[in-house]
Parts: sequence; structure tokens; C-alpha cells
Amino acid sequence: MPLTGIRGKGGSGKNTYFAYSIFKNKKLLNDITKYTNFSFDAPKTKTFNTIELLELGETDELTICAIDEAYVEFDCRNSMDLLSKLNSYLMFQARKNNMSMIALSQLNVLDLRWRELEDRYIYCFDRPILDKNLKDYKGDFHYALISLFHKPIKFTLRYHDAKKLFKYFKTKMKIMPHDIEELKMKLNLRNAKTRKEVVMKMVKEIMDAYPDLDKKTLTHDWLKNALLDLEIPEMSLESYVYVRLNAKL
Repeated sequence: MPLTGIRGKGGSGKNTYFAYSIFKNKKLLNDITKYTNFSFDAPKTKTFNTIELLELGETDELTICAIDEAYVEFDCRNSMDLLSKLNSYLMFQARKNNMSMIALSQLNVLDLRWRELEDRYIYCFDRPILDKNLKDYKGDFHYALISLFHKPIKFTLRYHDAKKLFKYFKTKMKIMPHDIEELKMKLNLRNAKTRKEVVMKMVKEIMDAYPDLDKKTLTHDWLKNALLDLEIPEMSLESYVYVRLNAKL
């Protein structure tokens, strides 16, 4: 089964091509299990879950895994991230599970391991999102299929045919990083006032939970265990919390 990339700018027709490739083939549409991380209204389609897919045993049954905005899952800048590692393992073992993996991406920042194993990709030519009247552009979609040892094949999907597919997927659905809340918190913590507020809140929670705490008891190891027991996210603020606690005791 191939590892396939579908690349192009916003509005170039990446999701449209994926839907077209599924709906034009009755076997893919009705008989093959499909996993996606975006809303895709088709028979035998399930929500993408890395852990569940990794636990699938070897099978002769073909499955398809489509990952929209794939740079979120396979960002080369986060190649050591835990989820990125898990997705890489899934990618490496896709053939054992008879799985065809498809990455839809605007940017060429996918993990190098994916790009090296990619068998083919579909290039989506640029097209405007809006026309001269600032309304949705209704022009045709143009693609090039590129694979090893074969000449590129260009083809056009007429707009009136593509339009019939739009109802099966949501192009405006946002694919967020799994750690989006942590990223937002880290960004907020760059503000000194916000950082102080968070630290003081953590200090209060600890003092309320341990009213008999004294300077002799307070150590960095004790504090880390206390944060863990109270289920307070450390967020690299342990040293700040230690200083504030020590000053209050």
C-alpha cells in the first residue's frame, strides 16, 4: 500500500481530491474502512486515533488512514514529540497492517521520515479562493500525480463535478495540535503579570493543602511531589513557586 502525500495551498483542492478518489471507486467507498482526523461523511469511516491504529493486528483487509493538515501530526520541528513518534511508528508499520496512509498538507514541513518513505504525491495547483467580485471562486481544480519511475500525469476536475463532493467534508474544520492548551498557556506565561498570577495561585493551592508546611519540609523534591499529588501542572514554574513558598513560611 502506498504512502501518499496530497500537497497544495489553501483552496487548491486537497480535500476535494481525497473525496473524489474515494467516491469514484465503489469498493473504496463501500467496502474499505477509512480513518480520518477530519469530518468525512462516507460509509465505513471512523475518527482517526493513533493508539487504536497502532494496536491493530496484521490483517489482509485494506484500510485507509487520511490525515488532514498533516504537519500538525508530522511536524519536522516536533520530531521528538511523543505523538509525532507514535505517528511515525504507525507510518513505518502501515504496510504490515495493510494500511494506505494519506497526508494532506499545505506546507512541506512534514517529518523527514515520512517524506523519504512517500511513494507518490498529488500536487494541487494554485487557484484563487475568491474571484474578482470577492465571492467563492468557481473555477476548475488542476492536479498532477507524481510517483517513482513514472512521468507526472496532469488532470482536471471540473468545478461542477467537484461541487457535488463538498457536502461530504468540512474544509473549514480546524485541525489543532494535541497540546494546544499547553501551547496557549506557555504563550500566556511569557507575560510577567500572568506568570506571577499563575505562580501565586499555585502557592495558595499548596498552602491550603499543607497548612503545617515549614521551611524544613520544603525542598524542591517535596514540591515536585506535592504538585504531582495535587495534580497541578508544573509548566516549568517549580523554581518560582519554591521561592514564593519559601518567602511565605
